[in-house]
Amino acid sequence: MKQLFFILIFIGTVVAYGQDTLRVKNTTQVALESIKNLTIPKVYLELGVGLGSGKFRDFATSPLFYSGAQAGLNIAIKLNKPTHETYFGLNYSLGNLSNITGSSYTSSLVNVLGLYYQRLIVLQNLSNSNWIYKAGGQFNTTGTYRYNPSLQNNSVGMEMINTLFVSGKVSRDVSRTKEKDKKFLFIKYHLNPRVRSLSFQLNIGVMNNNFRNGYAYIDQSSVVNNPKTFGGYTYNWFKGFRMSSSLNYTIHLHNSNAVQISYLWDALHTGGDTNRFEMSHHTIRFSILFNTKSAL
Repeated sequence: MKQLFFILIFIGTVVAYGQDTLRVKNTTQVALESIKNLTIPKVYLELGVGLGSGKFRDFATSPLFYSGAQAGLNIAIKLNKPTHETYFGLNYSLGNLSNITGSSYTSSLVNVLGLYYQRLIVLQNLSNSNWIYKAGGQFNTTGTYRYNPSLQNNSVGMEMINTLFVSGKVSRDVSRTKEKDKKFLFIKYHLNPRVRSLSFQLNIGVMNNNFRNGYAYIDQSSVVNNPKTFGGYTYNWFKGFRMSSSLNYTIHLHNSNAVQISYLWDALHTGGDTNRFEMSHHTIRFSILFNTKSAL
């Protein structure tokens, strides 16, 4: 699994930088391009891979925390305009999370699939060529599938969590506008001007809903030899809480493509007492943004 992600990162980096022209630009050109990157409409196809850690606890079956490494994929379409930003994407992560209590070891295979849509409006009165402020919202639907054989009849756990976020984002232009010659130990290297940006986004859930079963997962359908996958499940409105954030460092290439390194954090709980579900993720993601065309 890890080898596959490293191969994808390597291939994507070669493709992205291979298309990038290696010409040197003067300070004025880079400054102008920096402004253009913030104002010219663009449509990006974003492909990303990530590695990180996850943790969850499900009081419906056990008060124990399960934690471990996770790997993930993300694919999205991002529309950048001077007045707003639209983001629509799909992400998936997989990990084998475990708990060790004394000499007892148990593990749970966790699959998480998320679908999200986001729209942020540029706050024109606050923004300038160096700082861009945006506000808006995001709708996120997350489904989980967990398999823990040590729980026997309760080995399979599934839930769907729907969240409406209110979101805020700030972006800072951190472009390198001059050529620089550097030296690390005995190695000399040269840095060309480069358009770069740094952004931080915070999402706070204002409507948190979940589709989840009752205590201990067991319903009466198995007793009458008619087992139902979602037997005993109910849709719960305005229960729980969720918050997420992202820190992104983006390097814009001369061909209008970009590469991005992100730190992502996400934490949620479904509410309730006897069947409360909690989950969190920390992820480092590497993404390539392909500029498909100028937006109309």
